[in-house]
Amino acid sequence: MKSINFTKRNGKICSNGYVLGSLFSEVERVAKTIPNGDYELIIRKKVKNRSLSQNALMWLWYACVENETGQNKDDVHAYYCKRFLTRDAEVFGKIETVIGGTRNLTTVEFKHFLDRVQADVQSELGIELPNPEDLRFEEFREFYKHYL
Repeated sequence: MKSINFTKRNGKICSNGYVLGSLFSEVERVAKTIPNGDYELIIRKKVKNRSLSQNALMWLWYACVENETGQNKDDVHAYYCKRFLTRDAEVFGKIETVIGGTRNLTTVEFKHFLDRVQADVQSELGIELPNPEDLRFEEFREFYKHYL
């Protein structure tokens, strides 16, 4: 599959840091390199998948919950995926409720998920889960990293 990456800044279309005279000329350039046939051009905004630091924070929090409650951190993860990432999907011709995972969430979706987990753990279990920018986070990380 061929793709054209570009950015729109200040109303101008840029590719590899250079302003394109016309997006159509770039499309034409790429189109010349592909075989005859029917094609579909789709333009969608690029999004970043969850970051490794977001994922590490989630598992650090789960280690804390496991240590404080005795509940296995994998089960805690499954619980929160079921609680916050379920959706209805058509499966084999029927509408079913399916449980999503965190692997394919964008950074924004993952932050929203973490915010919900953090709030729920605080309100339901009375456990405070600090964010990396909090003053006592480093002490928290040092203590719970041994439970990962």
